[in-house]
Amino acid sequence: MRVYVSGVGGSGCYYLAKFYALQKFVVYGSDIARTTRTEELERLGVNIVYSPGNVDHIRSIGSIDLYIYSSAIPKEHPERNFFEDCDDVEKYEVGHLYDLLVKRYKFGQMSDSEKDAFLKSNMAPLFNLDWNRKKFIAVTGTDGKTTTCSMIYHILKNLGFSVGMITTLGIVVNDKVFDTGLHTTTPTSQEIFNILTSSDFISVDYVIIEATSHGLAMGRLAGAYFDVSVITNITSEHLDYHGTWENYFNAKTRIFTEHLKSDGTLVLNEFDPSFLNLSELAKTKNVKFVSKSYKNVELSDVLNTSYNLQNANCALNVINILLPEKLNDAINTLKTFTGVKGRMEILQNKPFKVIVDFAHTANGLNSLLTHLKKNLSEGGKLRVVFGCAGMRDKKKRFHMGEAAACYADAIYIAPEDPRTESLRDINSEILRGIGFTNEKIQEIYQKDYAEATLSNGKEVKVFQKGELLDRFEAIKSAIHDCEDNDTLVICGKGHEKSMCFGTVEYDWSDQQQAQKILSD
Repeated sequence: MRVYVSGVGGSGCYYLAKFYALQKFVVYGSDIARTTRTEELERLGVNIVYSPGNVDHIRSIGSIDLYIYSSAIPKEHPERNFFEDCDDVEKYEVGHLYDLLVKRYKFGQMSDSEKDAFLKSNMAPLFNLDWNRKKFIAVTGTDGKTTTCSMIYHILKNLGFSVGMITTLGIVVNDKVFDTGLHTTTPTSQEIFNILTSSDFISVDYVIIEATSHGLAMGRLAGAYFDVSVITNITSEHLDYHGTWENYFNAKTRIFTEHLKSDGTLVLNEFDPSFLNLSELAKTKNVKFVSKSYKNVELSDVLNTSYNLQNANCALNVINILLPEKLNDAINTLKTFTGVKGRMEILQNKPFKVIVDFAHTANGLNSLLTHLKKNLSEGGKLRVVFGCAGMRDKKKRFHMGEAAACYADAIYIAPEDPRTESLRDINSEILRGIGFTNEKIQEIYQKDYAEATLSNGKEVKVFQKGELLDRFEAIKSAIHDCEDNDTLVICGKGHEKSMCFGTVEYDWSDQQQAQKILSD
């Protein structure tokens, strides 16, 4: 068999290329630069070209049986375009193929040579761990994952236990923090293995892992089995990758259909719109689940929102499953929970409030703005800075615009990782949700900066030169527009430390930029 891999040095592509190379198949690949991974693959006989998109090179190779690509590579990329027209070539997105091979290994469907290559390539090291030596907790959901993980961590730590946690914010072991870098998600199975077998984690009592839909669908948790699995909620998100709502839903539910121990328990949120579907699926799978709400939960004033109370109930259900005798202590402990970086993070209270929040989904933005509008100071206006990411779920843009138009008095549209997509195209879809006519949207499209007013008097400002400075100018304009008693919330980036334009990650922090403007 002859295999071609675009982005062969990427984490998933690297292990797949290694798997096929170890079987003595002819493997070709492309990448933008030579790395330790590509050098190792070259030693295994993989032929790599460091000028991706060179279709003439691909033609010179001759016939290819299997083409593997990352979803990070745009559909219009020359290599993807070339193979798209090749009907006789099998084509797989890296995560889907990885997951397929993991399942074949798990269910004993591999030949001896495939199994040998699978094990030597270290594709699924989590199968080698003893998941009964300590208690493992997994949390997934569209919104609230990181906060719920942090609540569970806070409770267990304050109850005197040794705890480790892996989330999008990084790795925490008994309050020792390890930053994982820029944009992070569920780590690869190899990275998780290294974390869990490190000296810091080896002696902890409890491990909490945040699981994303991508990580679940790509098999990054293959071989992992949890004592408690939590689903905070499932609303529309990441359809750019999953394709359909059903695929997204199925990816999330793998947290209990595939990764829950036989005697494990699933925690659901009874206020989640998907609760009925989830509970019915749990019943058909004979999975024990709980969804209790605790009426005497107290959070700090800043965190006392309906969605954080739902997160708190999920966390308390975990404690009630694992340590029922500690439930009352856990409820009291939540009173001292101070929140998570980039989630309802208050930078200033007076004379007007400035908040940074990670809200980057339609559900998240709607819930956040609903709460802030309800709790506005008398006479104050609600102002929101937000945008939508490029190369990600396009359907949410309209609905995020709708949410902003419904609750905010002033809207500042700014870039949020446009990547290789046109910032103006992204903003046009948001503006449509806000309620502008096609004619007005086209007028705004032509401008680097535009101001417009809705029929109800709400102000909209759009920043779209297509550079990092756009977001700074949006935040600056919003802060300068604020008057006494206003609330300004800066959404979409939260804890993140970079922003992506094209294929380059630039250093960026909403907190730092807002503080800089406030101090001037």
